Amino acid sequence: MKVFGLFAAALANTERLEKLKGHGDNLIALANNNTDLNDFTKNRISNLALKLLDQAEGASMNCNATVEDSRLFDEENRGFSADDLCQLTNDLAGALRSYARRFTCEESLPKKLFVDKYINRTKKFTKIVERKAFCGLGM
Repeated sequence: MKVFGLFAAALANTERLEKLKGHGDNLIALANNNTDLNDFTKNRISNLALKLLDQAEGASMNCNATVEDSRLFDEENRGFSADDLCQLTNDLAGALRSYARRFTCEESLPKKLFVDKYINRTKKFTKIVERKAFCGLGM
């Protein structure tokens, strides 16, 4: 039974990460098609998004989960925006924060306070996109 729980947790982990990577690719495509952003900002947004996704993947590797822990890995029903850069940024950042809280484990964390710093990085990413893409300004 523990083997099944470990497999179910690992499967949920990789499925969710692949979904987040797909939404990250969609975010990068929306940023590249946005006419309000200059080339430097487009590169900055894409680099930050890729770095956040890679860090989430690295911190969730080599985790040992049990059947009791697999109940925490239920998939959230989160609606991601497909055509709004601002809304997709908020959705992706929230999903990455949730992923960092649920799927990272002590064995694979690169540094001591990784989760807290990662959450701060996602908030910084959201603020950069909101400022540069004029989100929430009624434009």
